[in-house]
Amino acid sequence: MGKNWTYKSRPFVTVIIAVVLFSPALLGQEKRVYNHIDLSVGGFFEGGKNVQSPGIAIRLGYGADIKLTDRFSLMPGAGVRGQKAALGVLGNKGGSSDGLLFADVLCQARYHFKHIIIGLGPNVSFAVANMNYGVENYGDPTHPLVGKKQFSTIDVGLVPSISVPFGKHWEFGVEAIIGLTNMRIRYEDANAGASTYMHTVSLFFGYRF
Repeated sequence: MGKNWTYKSRPFVTVIIAVVLFSPALLGQEKRVYNHIDLSVGGFFEGGKNVQSPGIAIRLGYGADIKLTDRFSLMPGAGVRGQKAALGVLGNKGGSSDGLLFADVLCQARYHFKHIIIGLGPNVSFAVANMNYGVENYGDPTHPLVGKKQFSTIDVGLVPSISVPFGKHWEFGVEAIIGLTNMRIRYEDANAGASTYMHTVSLFFGYRF
């Protein structure tokens, strides 16, 4: 009876011993991946030949900050960004503004100094809400651009950032989205030579866990 009990229990005892021996090592491992949620608010600027005056940009984002070494990490992420230019002309006769909603997909390489984190990486933005040309843009309902989209649906750019960590969970800094794509659509019969590049510069607050 005792022999049978020992034989049947051997796998169970082996598991218990393994858990006891290896649990301290597993629990002592340093965390390698941090969830990173951030909210940014700042200015929106356009560059090119067909631009509006500056406006505002707001972005909510998430990233998985993967620690590669003591200094380097890689943070892929995604976010939702709303932006609107020419806030100063709203309400004025003939005034208009460029307002879009983007879904951002990015991947930043980050270097961690003792008190500062510097990041840089590519960003691809998809226009969730675009803008169409209206009669108010040209004052002519027969204009060839009326009813057509103003901007492309995809923007490719860079996302540099510099930030300072506070305590174990908080991070505060400045980030930019530098658009490298001419977002102004050129049509066969109109808009020749037009160009609009979209950029934002914002302050952001991040929470890491």
